[in-house]
Amino acid sequence: MPHLDNLIRERAYTVLAILSELFEDKLLTSPLENFEIQEIFVSRELALTLQLIDGSIVECYEKYKLSEYQLDIKYYYAYKDSSGNTLVSFDNTPHHSDMPTFPHHKHHYPKNRYKPLSFSGNIYHAMAEILWIVENRNN
Repeated sequence: MPHLDNLIRERAYTVLAILSELFEDKLLTSPLENFEIQEIFVSRELALTLQLIDGSIVECYEKYKLSEYQLDIKYYYAYKDSSGNTLVSFDNTPHHSDMPTFPHHKHHYPKNRYKPLSFSGNIYHAMAEILWIVENRNN
């Protein structure tokens, strides 16, 4: 049976690698700057806020538990402009059962103007979409 701490460690470092790779030249602060793996083992949560050089913010939150010998991840990823307004978010809260990718979905904001959309649940896909928005927002 896989040990929960090993699974969490592997996942946390995967998340950090993805964030560092995609946002490397856009980060004001490094995701490793305030990262403590021991805190994750206690809380079973990874919560990172990355400030980009344009003042916008990428939030990454994951909560972990062991489920049937694998890591079960509840997540919320978001991109906010420099004023703190959320522009897009991704999560797996099970409240849109009509989604073909249920419970995975994304929101564009303001929510009252856009319907939730299907999303793969893959953090790399979420962060790549956020990166696309960062690079094309002012074009």
